[in-house]
Amino acid sequence: MIRVDGEMTRINMPEMTHQVVHQLIYDIMNDKQRADFEEFF
Repeated sequence: MIRVDGEMTRINMPEMTHQVVHQLIYDIMNDKQRADFEEFF
């Protein structure tokens, strides 16, 4: 799903795996954010 003009819209894509989501998140975090993420989540 993506948000378009404030509305949630379903997109025709397969669900993301845990590994894909993890990699996407880690790619945009700095070292401090990664450490906090690992500690609290």
